[in-house]
Amino acid sequence: MSAALPVERQGLEVDAIRRHRYGFVDAANGELSGVGFRQFPKIASLWGVFWDAHVARRFCRGDACRLFFNEPRAAPGFLTVAYGRTHRDARWKTIRAALAGLERVAEIKDVQAIVAVIASRRISDRLLARCGWEPHCPHLPGRHFIRRLA
Repeated sequence: MSAALPVERQGLEVDAIRRHRYGFVDAANGELSGVGFRQFPKIASLWGVFWDAHVARRFCRGDACRLFFNEPRAAPGFLTVAYGRTHRDARWKTIRAALAGLERVAEIKDVQAIVAVIASRRISDRLLARCGWEPHCPHLPGRHFIRRLA
């Protein structure tokens, strides 16, 4: 995994964001701290979720959040939130900064919407609605949500 690009390097960041299909948005201490890129899409697995929930969160202290995004080749014009990871002491302000960074990436990429499957029951439908997300694909298993940008 590569390190996140500083947000101040706007010219380089915009070109890099347009070029890369897979990446992540980092936020810390209530502010967006950078955007990084991956060569391959992030795929959430049960092992990864277990590791984050039971091992990594015990040792990852601080106020930080990382959201992984993919721009699938099968669905041009959409971004998917592949996985979200927060540190133990993450505040709501930091999570909102990461979401705002994700929306900025979506604007730069000129996509129509951001799609996510919300697995955690700790994230309520009401909270998602307050943030502009609405239920999507009710016929599919799981909690699918979409944030339309157009």
